[in-house]
Amino acid sequence: MIAPGAFAQGSAEVVVPTAPFASAAPRLKPAAELTRPKPADLPGSNFFLADRVDGDQKNGVVEAAGNVVFRNRKQTVRADWARYTEGIDTLDARGNVTWRSLYDSVQTDALNYSPSTERGTAGKTQYVLSRFGSQGTAERVRLEGEGKYGMDIATYTTCKSQYPAWCLTVDKLDLDADRDVGTAKGAVVRFFDIPVFYWPSLEFPLGKERKSGFLTPTYGSTGTRGFELHLPYYLNLAPNFDATITPRVMTKRGLQLNGEFRYLMDGVEGTLLGEFLPRDRVVDANRSRLHWRHSQEFLPRLHLAIDAQRVSDDTYFVDLSDRVAATAISTVPRFATLSYHWNEWDFLLRVQKFQTLQDPTAFVAFTPPYEKVPELSAHRIWRDLYGFEASVDSAVTRFQHPFLAPGVRSLFVGNMKYPWRSPGAFIIPQATLHASDYRLDTTDLDFRDTTRVIPIASLDAGLLFERDTSLFGNLMHQTLEPRIFYTYIPFKSQAQIPNFDSAPIDFNYAQLFQENRYSGYDRVGDANQVTIALTTRYLESTTGRERVRFSLGERFYFRDQQINVGEIVRERSTSDLLAILGISPNEKFNAEATMQFNTNSSRTERATLLARYSPEPRKVISASARYIRGLVENGATSQVKQIDVAGQWPMQSLIGPIGRGFYGVARVNYAVTENRVVEAIGGFEYDGDCWIGRLVAQRIATGVQKATNSIFWQIELNGLSRVGTNPLEVLRRNIPGYQTLSTLETGRRRGGQISDVFQPLD
Repeated sequence: MIAPGAFAQGSAEVVVPTAPFASAAPRLKPAAELTRPKPADLPGSNFFLADRVDGDQKNGVVEAAGNVVFRNRKQTVRADWARYTEGIDTLDARGNVTWRSLYDSVQTDALNYSPSTERGTAGKTQYVLSRFGSQGTAERVRLEGEGKYGMDIATYTTCKSQYPAWCLTVDKLDLDADRDVGTAKGAVVRFFDIPVFYWPSLEFPLGKERKSGFLTPTYGSTGTRGFELHLPYYLNLAPNFDATITPRVMTKRGLQLNGEFRYLMDGVEGTLLGEFLPRDRVVDANRSRLHWRHSQEFLPRLHLAIDAQRVSDDTYFVDLSDRVAATAISTVPRFATLSYHWNEWDFLLRVQKFQTLQDPTAFVAFTPPYEKVPELSAHRIWRDLYGFEASVDSAVTRFQHPFLAPGVRSLFVGNMKYPWRSPGAFIIPQATLHASDYRLDTTDLDFRDTTRVIPIASLDAGLLFERDTSLFGNLMHQTLEPRIFYTYIPFKSQAQIPNFDSAPIDFNYAQLFQENRYSGYDRVGDANQVTIALTTRYLESTTGRERVRFSLGERFYFRDQQINVGEIVRERSTSDLLAILGISPNEKFNAEATMQFNTNSSRTERATLLARYSPEPRKVISASARYIRGLVENGATSQVKQIDVAGQWPMQSLIGPIGRGFYGVARVNYAVTENRVVEAIGGFEYDGDCWIGRLVAQRIATGVQKATNSIFWQIELNGLSRVGTNPLEVLRRNIPGYQTLSTLETGRRRGGQISDVFQPLD
């Protein structure tokens, strides 16, 4: 070791002083606080290590040859030969040069470089940028300060192999790690050495920074719209404002212009979405959609929420959407809500309206719901009121309808219960007073102004027995839980009251323990009944995980049903028997079966079966079957039989090595009684390490007599772009447990980067 300031000849290590050592190591920071160190953050001396070191102390020059290592706290340079000039802080290195910083490395034959400023030039180079998981080559590299590089005639890729599947070739490439921005001139995307995309000037984010520019152009084909091309352009208007403008070309229908504007301020956020298709070629009409979502905090306890949407015609979603949920929309809600929380009270002022969409091919016209113009409500819960629990709900609502009787409903619902619980039992008596007043604005003689007061009483009680046992070869803890639930609601004629918002609640196991069999407040079902149920569970003794659950319940009626709203009138003194069986023998498989059995006619009224098997990530198969003997909708009764199967599975485990990297994806939802496919998708994904390919076909029923066929294909270049039509949302919606193969950000990575496809508001 040579003392600081000294030079020596021969094989040695030389210390060249440039700054004093730091007094302590820099503090470790959480990831959210982490910043790249600046030169002043990591001061220290420069060190030489070589087979031979020659020094000129007078001129401040050190020359080294043979296995040269030049290093300081931030960089290391290895070369066959190097010369460092202290006065001008310059390092010249030749022969098998490797320069490494905290994050990056460069291999070249010649390097001229200033260690303190990290500025210099390198010749023909291979580089690795570990902070971005990328690498490439360049004919010339300019080191322009920490984390900043300029490259001429360069390539860029995230592939790790010597022969990358894809790369970006550019005439000029500038990378700025501080701003997480890359700029490419004359950029060509090459896939297996085939040019697939060219852009004369491209500025893209290396991380999550937003930049204005084009997003991924997407395209595909459907039966109803023909060939489609989306070309979204992102506008980074301000740190808290942005917009995306997307022309959408459809060969069968024309050019649609879509726009999305997002804003975020202190206590305010929202999104405005607009779509306009001038002169749809198929229907010969202008078509449009507008959707505004807004949320605002005026005061710490005062909040405004707005969700307003409008479409131009009844079949807008059927013709122009790829989503089953959207094509089945029959009402488009619009509401504005002002809420205020004060001293345990919640106050709400709401206006709610609807746009009704009527399927022109449907046999039965759809009746729109009542609108609330407006509704004012108040709610409070007392968790512990001298041992009691109590709640109050009150509301005044004006209901409006295009052709049904309008009116004003004033409502008060007070509830009080006294829960008693112990480790092995519970008893919960409960009393409710339901009072409502109706003032109607109608000449319909069937309805009149009415005041209604109905008392409701119930008692919920249960026991818990436990024992140790074994199941599936494991020690288990078994429970036996009998439960009884009694409800009394006196009959009160409600024929003179219009039905603003009530409907029968689907009869299921949870409904066995509810007092009122109707949703809303306009109908309160008369009841003198008791539910008797029994549940047993098997819990792992060591973890407490539930492995088996079986529940059985039945309701017994002590008088006939007199209130009826759109349902089959009960004629028996007992309900159907309800049973639920859930099994989860391990973390890979779980299943649940439910059955509603009519003991009087000895037939099954309803049954469902759900099962899922997922032995490891990206391996999942799910199946479900549903049967309803008599489904009542809008006064009509129909039978439902549906089978739904979906999955994601690696092909290698099915067909051997030839399927390596391939994943099959599929889903079929089949209506047996209608003999038609409600929705089906099928395709595959390929994981090529640094790129992913997807090809997915979809068929969805968009109406009673309509169906749409679509094909999605996409190539995803990890860390750079997605090209094609994005099927990811289709796969997530249709395959329970689906996991993407992607390494790109799951959220939108905005800006000049041709990465994520623009996703609509919904």
